[in-house]
Amino acid sequence: MKIKQIVSRMTLAAIMLGLLTGCSADNTLGSIPDRTPENPMAATLLSAEEDARLKEDLQKDIDAILNTETEIIHSDTYIPGETYTGNAYYVSADGDDNNDGLTPETAWQSVAKVGQESMAGGILQFGDAVFFRRGDLFRSFDYDPGTNPFTCRIDGITYSAYGEGAKPIITSSPENGAGAEKWQLVYEGENGTRIWQFYHDLTDIASIVFDDDSVAERVYEWCASESVGEGSEYVSCTLNGWWMHEDVGAEVMDELLPLEETLVEDMTFVSRPARWPANEFMNSSATGPLYLRCDRGNPGELYDSVEFSGFEIRGLISVEASDIVFDNLSLRYTGTSFIKNDPSWKANKNTVIQNCEFAYGGGSVSFYRITDSGAKIVEVQGDGIYCVVRNATIRNNYMHDNLCSSVCFEDAVPSYPNPTDDYGYCHILDNVFVDTLGMNLDCSERESSDALKHLDSLIVRGNQAWRTGSTSDDQFIYSCGALILYSNFFDECIIEDNVFYGMENGYPGQNVILSFDTYTDGDVGYTKPQIQDNIYAQYSGGKFASFLYHGWETWYINDEDVVQKTADLLGDTSSKFYVIPTE
Repeated sequence: MKIKQIVSRMTLAAIMLGLLTGCSADNTLGSIPDRTPENPMAATLLSAEEDARLKEDLQKDIDAILNTETEIIHSDTYIPGETYTGNAYYVSADGDDNNDGLTPETAWQSVAKVGQESMAGGILQFGDAVFFRRGDLFRSFDYDPGTNPFTCRIDGITYSAYGEGAKPIITSSPENGAGAEKWQLVYEGENGTRIWQFYHDLTDIASIVFDDDSVAERVYEWCASESVGEGSEYVSCTLNGWWMHEDVGAEVMDELLPLEETLVEDMTFVSRPARWPANEFMNSSATGPLYLRCDRGNPGELYDSVEFSGFEIRGLISVEASDIVFDNLSLRYTGTSFIKNDPSWKANKNTVIQNCEFAYGGGSVSFYRITDSGAKIVEVQGDGIYCVVRNATIRNNYMHDNLCSSVCFEDAVPSYPNPTDDYGYCHILDNVFVDTLGMNLDCSERESSDALKHLDSLIVRGNQAWRTGSTSDDQFIYSCGALILYSNFFDECIIEDNVFYGMENGYPGQNVILSFDTYTDGDVGYTKPQIQDNIYAQYSGGKFASFLYHGWETWYINDEDVVQKTADLLGDTSSKFYVIPTE
């Protein structure tokens, strides 16, 4: 899993100052070269009319995905995403896991039951389909917090929806936190500050979502003071069962700051689960107190719905089989990934993910550390769709409010398929990504000079990626890009007809629309991608493209020759370039 790193506000300020002051005069905020007959290589200032049209098209696409009907039917021929050939099983919130599940009237009730029957020894067989009732909510933490309740290990199963209404919700949020009795006032200040504690301990909580509309901002705590152990890169904080990072030679530090000094802004929270005392990664099943500052009053009274994105070490759904289909589901409130493949992902293939909604995911802490340069790092994890690669089709999905990458392909271990294997394809088509991190397509071991290809075909077509950079004004998450492509070892790579709009207005100097690794002719297996007919809209002064492992070359949307450079190096001569005005 690609681990994201968040550094403190002071570190961020220093980084941002260096980035912005390193720009030429033409890259400063407010310098917007308009494309004219005399200057055809500059981006065009985005007009209010064109901006409104783009936003109207975005909303149409979102509405179409959210209202997509189930069209998977029974047939003698199995076509993933279109038909199923075996039995249909039904799941509803008022069902019973002791039922046979073969009709809506005898439906199962829980995700736990579906997970049980999707494992070896379960009753599901290749060609079967499991349909969740629309309008219902299914909690995957009902029976064993911190475990993996929904793991797909039987090939050829379709998971979809039935009935009328909104897509069925599958979530790892343990419960609805609404209700006055669920929150206790633990601090009240003279200035109106009110801090509330949830009535029981929870696993690491990445975000709290109110009425499926607003989100409280997490505060990542550090001890009141610290000292680096001699000869060690890390510093630990082991106190009251709460752990940051333990390393040989590290020293114990002071106590955590009081809550009122930590939650200095309204609608912020801290999560303090117990940690493994001698392991680099967090204990996914450990629990601890949750504190929320809510000055207006008891959050259980103010909101009808209070949901928590919790911690699951393998993601909300773990795919460990081939020929799996996910259709018309709403996956929500998970602290790690929504759908994650097994580490041996090359053995699993033919996955279809379509017509689904993904909301409020990612951000669970992996570990805390302090680097030898003194930077305070919080490493968090959770990519929306992670490592679902070989012969994968990801189409017509809507992902929003996700704290980590929307789609992430990563091969951390250089164990490639044999030359005789079917490398397959990955097609990312007609999806909408809003307020997430970008598509992080890391499909090779970058340190290997003789890396082999991983896919025959990578196609990224017809997607809308809006504000897919970091999502908070005092956090620094990298790498941030609408499309991050590492080591382009494919026979075919097509990036076309996409809309890349804005990279988080708060960080115009850091977030970038396109981020590439290998684009020099000498790279082994190098295939130049076909990039065309995209719309690039970036905030004034923001980055347009960067090349991480080849001199960190960076282009800005305000560059007078951004169009020419894109044509020369990337071969893109047909896309549109817009500068989004900033105040």
